[in-house]
Amino acid sequence: MPSYVILGAAGGIGSALCERLAASGAQLVLGGRDAQQLEPLALATGGHPFTLDATVPAQVEACTQAAVERYGRLDGIANCVGSLLLKPAHLTSDDEWAATIGLTLAAAASYGARGIRVNCVAPGLVRTPLTARVTGNDAALKASVAMHALGRIGEPGEVAAALAWLLDPAQGWVTGQVLGVDGGLGSVRARGMA
Repeated sequence: MPSYVILGAAGGIGSALCERLAASGAQLVLGGRDAQQLEPLALATGGHPFTLDATVPAQVEACTQAAVERYGRLDGIANCVGSLLLKPAHLTSDDEWAATIGLTLAAAASYGARGIRVNCVAPGLVRTPLTARVTGNDAALKASVAMHALGRIGEPGEVAAALAWLLDPAQGWVTGQVLGVDGGLGSVRARGMA
């Protein structure tokens, strides 16, 4: 039975991923900042809650160690900790810069020889509690929908399905990839967009 650490487990995409993995029989360590949000998810998935701040490397390391101690193995980690940054580059602080893709590629190159795969999922706008200020505003939602080639925003389960696919050991030949699960947002122009 595989075991996974899910960081940001109680978020919209994280909880959908936990539910999907648990349904397939996986053992989970659920990492997140809010113990009260982790508890119901732990009950629903049989996962072990672990309160942490994912921006503190020592706490993430303790979480992964807890998974190994609890389950005797660790088959994968999914980082579902996210943010929604809606401002131009010149107003973005050094701390806010998202270097996820560069880190993914560097880690995949560095650790591939050890059999460690590193991939990234790049979602478009997904309906989650984090995006509620956009999806809950009719004008902002309409503008966002118009930017996606498929004419809608995503649902957490759609991104979770891609994450689960990447975590599956059957995908042992997939590393260093950035998988856009974004309704075409990052690669094609929506019909009617200039």
